[in-house]
Amino acid sequence: MSNQICMRRECVLACVAALAAASLFTQRSHAAEAADAAPTLGEVIVTAQKHEERLQDVPIPVTAISGQTLADNNQVRIQDFYSQVPGLSIAPGSFTNPVIAIRGITTGSSNNAPTVGIMVDGVPYGSSAHLIVPDFDPGDLARVEVLRGPQGTLYGTSSLGGLINFITQDPSSSGVSGRVEAGGSGVQNGAQLGYSFRGSVNLPVSEDLAVRMSAFTRLDPGYVDNPAQHIDGINVDRASGGHIVALWRPSDVFSLKLSALYQQTKGDGTGQINVASDGYVGVPLGDLQQNYIPGVGPYVQEVQAYSAIVKGKLGSVDLTSVSAYNVSAFSDSQDFTGSFGSFTEFGVPGTGFNGFGVPGTPLLDS
Repeated sequence: MSNQICMRRECVLACVAALAAASLFTQRSHAAEAADAAPTLGEVIVTAQKHEERLQDVPIPVTAISGQTLADNNQVRIQDFYSQVPGLSIAPGSFTNPVIAIRGITTGSSNNAPTVGIMVDGVPYGSSAHLIVPDFDPGDLARVEVLRGPQGTLYGTSSLGGLINFITQDPSSSGVSGRVEAGGSGVQNGAQLGYSFRGSVNLPVSEDLAVRMSAFTRLDPGYVDNPAQHIDGINVDRASGGHIVALWRPSDVFSLKLSALYQQTKGDGTGQINVASDGYVGVPLGDLQQNYIPGVGPYVQEVQAYSAIVKGKLGSVDLTSVSAYNVSAFSDSQDFTGSFGSFTEFGVPGTGFNGFGVPGTPLLDS
C-alpha cells in the first residue's frame, strides 16, 4: 500500500512539474512575440544646422514631426499640429496668414516683419515683409523641423524667435506610389461647408531619375455676414497649389534636386467685424457681422518658389550648393474712410471745404 501511495505522489508531482514547464514556455513565447511586435525607436535625422545629423547631437532645441505622423493624424495644416511643439503658438492674423510666435516673441501682426522664419528644404519661403506659411500634402513631407530660439547666425533675418523648416520627400526611383485625400469642414455661423482635396504621386523615370508631384485645393467656409450687401459668409477663402520635384542621382557622390512650388489664396472679403457705436444709423448689426461697402476686403495672394540643390562629395568633404528664386505677390482692397473722418465731417480749415457733416447735425438738417 505504501509503495502505491508513493508512486501516485511521484506521478502527481511529475504532472505538476510538466504543466509548470509548459506554462513557463508559453509565457516566454508570448513575451518574445510581444517584444518582437513592440515598436522600436528609430534614429531621427535633422538638418537644423544645414547638414544632416542625429537629433540628439544638435546643440539647440529642435522638435521634429514626421510627415507620416501628420498623415496618420490627418494634420494637414500648421494650425492642426502646432500644439505638439513646445513654445510654438499661433493666433489669427489678417486674411489667411496666421501670427506665429516661438517663445512668445512676436511683432503682433502677420503684416509686420515676422520673428519666425519659414523655410522649405532650407530655402527661405515667401516674403521677408510678412509671414506666409506653405500648404503641403502630408504625404509630400519627410518631416517638419521647428527650431526654438534665435537662428540669425545660420538663417539670417526674420528668425529672432525661431525657425520652421518644411523638409519635402525626395523622389524615389524604387517604384510608383501615390496618395489621395478628400475631406470636409464646417464652422459656427458658416454659410457653407468647406472641402479639401489633396494628392501626390511618385514616378520613377529611370534608375537614377525620379519625379514627385503633388497638388491641393481647399475652401475654408466664411462665418462673417454683411447684411448691407446681403452676403452671408463673406470671408470665405479658396486656396490651391502644386509642387513638383525632380531628383537626378547618377552616383552616390552627386545629386541634383530641382523644385518648383506655386500656391494661390483668394478671399471674397475680410474677417473683420463692426460694432455699432452711439449715433450709428446704418443697417442693424449683430454678432459676426460687418457693413463694409462693396469692393472692400477681396484679396489675392500668390507665391512662387523655385530652387536647385546640388550635393557632391569629395573624399570626406560634403559640398552643397543651394540656388533659389521666390516671387510673392499680394493685393487687397481696404476702406480707410474712418481715418479721414474728422476731415469729411467738419471740413479742412482754410480750404473752403466745410465737411459733409453727419446725420442729425444742423449742417444736414438745413
